[in-house]
Formats: sequence, C-alpha cells, structure tokens
Amino acid sequence: MKTLLLVRHAKSSWNDADISDMDRPLKRSGVKDALEISEKLKTLKCLPDLLISSPAVRAITTALIISRTLKYHYNRIVINDMVYDFSKDALLPLLRNTDDKYDVVMLVGHDPALTYLLNDLTGKAIEKMPTSSVAKINFGVKHWQKLTPGKGKLIFLESPAKKKNAEE
Repeated sequence: MKTLLLVRHAKSSWNDADISDMDRPLKRSGVKDALEISEKLKTLKCLPDLLISSPAVRAITTALIISRTLKYHYNRIVINDMVYDFSKDALLPLLRNTDDKYDVVMLVGHDPALTYLLNDLTGKAIEKMPTSSVAKINFGVKHWQKLTPGKGKLIFLESPAKKKNAEE
C-alpha cells in the first residue's frame, strides 16, 4: 500500500512587496501553525519515507519544521521545481515516477494544486486546503505508477485552522 501526505505550506508573509513570490518567508503565526501540525503528524505516526518540497522559501521552511519534529534528516528533503506548480498537472506525473522503495511520500507544496490533486485522487470535493494543513491519502497499490484518479482513500485532513474554527 502507498500513502501520500499532502502538506500545504504554512502562512506566509506579504509584508514586503519587493520580495518575489518564491522568496516569501513564513509569518510568525505560520511557524507556530507548522509546528502544531508537525506535532499532530508525530502523534499520528505519519512518518514519510520521502519528503519532497517546492523550492519556495515558505514551503522549504515548512518542510524543515516538519522534518525536525519527525526526526527526518533535513539533508534527505528533495527540493523539486515541479512542486512549485499551481495546477495539479505536474504533481501526478511526479508521484507516478516515485521509486517504489518509498511507501509513504510527503509532498509540501501550494494551493490550488494540492486541493486539485487531493480532489482528483480521492473523488472528494474539498473546497480548499488551508495553510499548514495535511491530508493523508491511502492507495491500495504497490507501485506509484498505478496511482489512479478517484481511487485514493482520504484518511484525514487536519489543519490548525480546523482547530481554531472549532474553538470559536
């Protein structure tokens, strides 16, 4: 069985209009939320065999926070330009080309691509993955190449925003 963990990067800062989209850092609240969701992943024993991140600073920082909490060595994080995509078109081929020695893959990226991919793989109609959210999807396949739209089973979609909304 293959498992995919989709992680939307934490909340980024828009304070400096001169910073490119690729270079935008996390807000302080984004760091806090990334820490919170990484602790949730640790509690749920969601440990990736492979962690792939977008090259954007906000995604890499989120990936680093998660990797530290999960004791996944930062040198093993794979930075892939294809994850800096805002449609799902690059993500499914990337996943299908993943080495089968990895059973649990974590992808740290951007919306709307992650929401589109989540909905495509599971047949769900999630409106939007919030920042710092993580979706766990299981597939009853032995090979990543066999990922098929609509065949993934959404196990959970967790986010700090979900918790905040429940408290209000």
